[in-house]
Amino acid sequence: MVEHNLAKVRVASSSLVFRSNPDKQSGFIIKKSLGGGMVDTRDLKSRGHYVRAGSSPARGTIIAVLKMKTIQGSYIEYLGLPETRIEYIKGIIKYMSPTPSIKHQDLIGNLYLKIRNFFASFNEKKYKIIFAPVEVCLFEGSYDKEKVEAALQPDLIIVFDRSKLDGNRCYGAPDFVAEVLSPSSIKRDIRDKFDLYEKYGVREYWIISPLENYVTVYILQTDGRFDKGAIYEVEQNIKIPISIIPGLDISINDLYEDS
Repeated sequence: MVEHNLAKVRVASSSLVFRSNPDKQSGFIIKKSLGGGMVDTRDLKSRGHYVRAGSSPARGTIIAVLKMKTIQGSYIEYLGLPETRIEYIKGIIKYMSPTPSIKHQDLIGNLYLKIRNFFASFNEKKYKIIFAPVEVCLFEGSYDKEKVEAALQPDLIIVFDRSKLDGNRCYGAPDFVAEVLSPSSIKRDIRDKFDLYEKYGVREYWIISPLENYVTVYILQTDGRFDKGAIYEVEQNIKIPISIIPGLDISINDLYEDS
């Protein structure tokens, strides 16, 4: 799927997938006619939506408008919401994509198994590895619901200090975080979460691209800032070290296996 650049699409109030008439370039026909109107895709993007398109000879251009809902609210209000796939960042509650892609899940599953098998081979119980859903609660000083700056849901974490874990939350920064990019989370993972993980002392941060088949690894330096990052590509057929755990490295080909 690629980003769609045409100016107008016809949208429905309760349907987010649309099909174009391939013979007409002036607009798009709603796949399910549920009372829509004309909107500007550039306006959708400016309001935090993501517009994607793909095509097939039989169906014309398929338009998907992914609405990433955000609302203002406190961390306490966030805790009272029934939804589970949400994050809280500095007074904003952000809804995540409802279902990760199969490739997304393959990548995290492969990473989890490689790390877990490494720990098992040494009967290592010092570290705790957890994959989503898990909430990482970030705050200054001691925990106070009124002072929480962010509550994030990374795809995978490793924690050295097990006292940080309680229920389905990690109170304070994990030592290792991995995030798999998705169309709805690119800005959040590369900018917003990057800054928060750096501020609160995540020692190693992996950003995994499922579409372009590369991993960017950031290591926290002694000055409290992430380095410039190292990029590892599938074509390199290389092993990626998890630098905070001696002897542990992940073959990038194994990571992308079956994905």
